[in-house]
Amino acid sequence: MERASRSLGIAAALTLWLAGAGCSRVEKPREMVLDTTLEGRGGIYAPHFGFLFLETEERDQYTLAKNASEPELELYRGIVLQGCEAEAPKTILARRKLAATTSLLLEQPGSSLPIPLAPDLFRYDYAVCQGLLRQAREDLFGTARCWQSGGVVALPLWTAGAASPEEDWALLYLENGAVTTLPRPGIEARPLVPPLAAGTVKRGGDQVLQVALGSKGALVAALRRSGLLYVVDQNGVSMASENVHAWDMAWHPALPILYVASSKGLKMFAIGNGHARAMACRLPNGVMASALSVSPDGSLLLLYPAGGVAKLFSVSLDARGEPVGGVKAIPGHAPSASSRVWEPFSHVLWCFDANTGQAWRVDGSTGAVLQVWSWPKERASLDAKETGERPAVTLTYGVNGYPSWQRFTAYLDPQSMKFVGLSEPSPLEGISWKEQPRGQ
Repeated sequence: MERASRSLGIAAALTLWLAGAGCSRVEKPREMVLDTTLEGRGGIYAPHFGFLFLETEERDQYTLAKNASEPELELYRGIVLQGCEAEAPKTILARRKLAATTSLLLEQPGSSLPIPLAPDLFRYDYAVCQGLLRQAREDLFGTARCWQSGGVVALPLWTAGAASPEEDWALLYLENGAVTTLPRPGIEARPLVPPLAAGTVKRGGDQVLQVALGSKGALVAALRRSGLLYVVDQNGVSMASENVHAWDMAWHPALPILYVASSKGLKMFAIGNGHARAMACRLPNGVMASALSVSPDGSLLLLYPAGGVAKLFSVSLDARGEPVGGVKAIPGHAPSASSRVWEPFSHVLWCFDANTGQAWRVDGSTGAVLQVWSWPKERASLDAKETGERPAVTLTYGVNGYPSWQRFTAYLDPQSMKFVGLSEPSPLEGISWKEQPRGQ
């Protein structure tokens, strides 16, 4: 692909320049401009659209002494691109940032090149951008959870270095690439026109910490630092507003119901006719949930207990989305997995252990292992996030012939269960669940 070949072109240009510098009779510093394109960590898979991911592009100018070597420059360049501070070798006389941008692209299975959905979303203050670029690659989608519904994606722009408090969060419309502010009570969403300014900004006040989208993106739930929870539609019409000091929240996949976990217990807000009906949900045996998620078929509510205990509990939901029956502890591999996501259209969990390269397909109501899978963890690190209507299962890996600091990303297509490399072929073909051997 064209994007993959750019780094090779840089390396070739670097080699040719250094070879030419050795033949030069004029012993004076030379300037060299290098372009670098790097993929971000993770992404969001949206049904009918594809895989949304982040890419950073930067242009640096280096002033080099005549005796500068390629390994020396590549080593220093790798340190800089990873956002680290280091003293330059004596042969590297100066470095200047000429340009730096962050873009959002949409990868569609079968297409030769990704679609630039929000090109140049950010342009950075060159004096402070290096750490922010790395932060954007690591964090914009690295913590994605329930940010996608229908063709709408919530974007935590502060992780990419948003320079304006009112641009802390934004909404991205996958159909046309439009970007808007987050609607707030009494304030409808307004268009944002990239490129947005980015730089260091102190986040203070009553900022939005968490966002969840429901009802195909028509409803926006937000938690503020003060503990205020509000639910609005795209026009800023308020549906619910309450101080709950919540820890987590999740929408029902088919009903306009928001489940909220807080220090006061579990609460559900049923949205209808322009307002919300709040109802406390009693959990027996003193179970206190600090995080929760709802199965894609709407039959189970998964509870993560407070206190960092490696346990999981589930409670059944009826056709109205209300909890019924008792809370069940889920045994086995699910509680100890490093990441877990729901299988589409079911109440089955995919549980992954990044430390061992083991994975289990688990019944979310009983904890029974249905099938197993394993991958060579030395070839790729795997991560899984519950990003919305479909899970985002991604690989991060290196490729021979590229610098060790350059990592590539592949995502799992939930329909084919194959991994798709964004710019380089995936080291793993896909996930192939198998029956668990007897006695294990």
